[in-house]
Amino acid sequence: MARRATFDVASTAWVSPAADAQRAPAIVPAPVVAVLRFALPRPMAAVVAVHDAHEREVRVLLTGEIAAGEHSLGWDGRDDADSPVPPGEYALRLRIGACVVTSRRVRVG
Repeated sequence: MARRATFDVASTAWVSPAADAQRAPAIVPAPVVAVLRFALPRPMAAVVAVHDAHEREVRVLLTGEIAAGEHSLGWDGRDDADSPVPPGEYALRLRIGACVVTSRRVRVG
């Protein structure tokens, strides 16, 4: 299986509050700015991180040994401190070892 990755710009998905006050409140997930889908041929140590336009790492989405197979990972437009990032361009990067397997710019705001 070859390494591959794709990026999708996702629409904001919100769950409406329950109409009936007796029912449990609905969960309101954070909006997804971008989704990274990738496949690994075997278990590998990898890092998926978000970098700003100045190449600073603003968020680590995933790190460590990742199982073989298909994976999907969303970014909610927040940094490691869980604060919204300022408007601008960001790069989502999948790194395996010292090699950047893929990188793509995503516009926020």
